[in-house]
Amino acid sequence: MSVFSKIEFLSSASFATSGSEMSIPGIVDNLSKVYVSLSPMSGSSASRVVVFEGKTDIGGYVTLLGTNMTTGTTGSGTVSIAEQLWSLPAAGLSKVRCNATTVSGSFTAKGKLVI
Repeated sequence: MSVFSKIEFLSSASFATSGSEMSIPGIVDNLSKVYVSLSPMSGSSASRVVVFEGKTDIGGYVTLLGTNMTTGTTGSGTVSIAEQLWSLPAAGLSKVRCNATTVSGSFTAKGKLVI
């Protein structure tokens, strides 16, 4: 497995926004993953809601179920302000993005496609 592409989904996000899309090539297999790194947030009022989304060639965006690589928990997003690394499935998708629905503070979300 090797890193195929990298993207900054959200750069210094400080408001609700749909992040940049990562295009997924048709060469991925069932073991391919997108790893998403979320930077930590600080401050007593810091908060975020980040939802992981994927798109197929024939439909719109749908929520993806990912795995938190630190805790082993699964979910479709996160509200934690701690630094996190998530693993998302890439098979069958044409695009992946992080959707920040609520943000109080600032953070960055970066992704790597590993095939």
